[in-house]
Amino acid sequence: MRIGIFLPRRWRRFSLNMEELGESLRQLGHEPILICRGADEENCRISLQVAAEADEATPAFWRALDLHAVIAFANMGAAAAVRAMRSVGIFVVSRGDTDGQMGVRVYPYAAWLRMVDPARGPIDFLKRFRHLLNCWMFLHRQLDEPVLEGIGEADVVVVETTRARQNLSRFLQFHRHPEWISKLHVVPHPVAPTFEVGEPSPDPGPVILCVGRWEDDQKNTPLMARTLKRVMNARPDVSVRISGSSAGVFSGLRGVRILGCIPNDEMPGIFDGSRCILSSSRYEGHPISGLEAVCRGRTVVAPPLPGFQDIAKDGRFGSISESHSSRALSAAVLTEFQAWENGLRDPEAIADFWRPRVSHATVARSLIALISS
Repeated sequence: MRIGIFLPRRWRRFSLNMEELGESLRQLGHEPILICRGADEENCRISLQVAAEADEATPAFWRALDLHAVIAFANMGAAAAVRAMRSVGIFVVSRGDTDGQMGVRVYPYAAWLRMVDPARGPIDFLKRFRHLLNCWMFLHRQLDEPVLEGIGEADVVVVETTRARQNLSRFLQFHRHPEWISKLHVVPHPVAPTFEVGEPSPDPGPVILCVGRWEDDQKNTPLMARTLKRVMNARPDVSVRISGSSAGVFSGLRGVRILGCIPNDEMPGIFDGSRCILSSSRYEGHPISGLEAVCRGRTVVAPPLPGFQDIAKDGRFGSISESHSSRALSAAVLTEFQAWENGLRDPEAIADFWRPRVSHATVARSLIALISS
């Protein structure tokens, strides 16, 4: 089959790796083509077709590509483009990087974490809180409509965890579209092949790895800083390594080593030198760094977010805090360290469980099965 990978933005190499997915499809005997609005990288390893935004909503554009199916990385949106694809007989798999907690009315606390919790000072808080109230009272249907339209137009919708499917089902029930729940399927996020190479390293001792875009409100830098201070006070033997953009914001903390931005092909070795990865995020879809960690035989510690709860599997592969507080999150870190020190964490068993589930080959086969069903 000739299969399109649709990205309604400019393409660059990032965590949603279109090239690796395309190569996996090609290894299964299919012909992949990436359709995007331009390229910020050179030498794409699969065929690439540039489309203007106006092209995406035009049936003639899609007809000319002669595609059997499209995997659309539009986060369940781009309804006009999806409608144009299906009008010429293309089967559309809409991919959603989501925890499924959609809708201010359906998931008010998740909305609070996204919209109000990042406030800086009382004036910013009041502005954000007023906006949340407006969304709750007047704008909730308008905000939910693009997602509903995107789901309605697609043949199938793929989310990354069972929890996300359950949450999204509740969202559809709220909007009186239970008939669309059967469209929802679970296919995990794939992890780059470099994280599947080699035997997992043994326990390196009490070392924490933190990875993120630390200038981004999503990652909740203040919560991370407060949590690390609590952990250091409780366990002076702990060391912390922090990677990612703006990591220097943590440079004043005791016991912290700033790594900065690390090339992706070097990250497996960084994970190998840590016991666990610690997140302070306000929200996540299927956390890529968490999946990379377990593929290296590490574990996860994080707030109670659906994506991390899926990875931790009720404590088998990590510890989830009871709340988004530094007290609860630091307690989860100490619980996880105790699990390692009591011999309850086996790096080889962790990697053996996760690697086959999140390889690009497994994900590609799952997507082809949906297209062929």
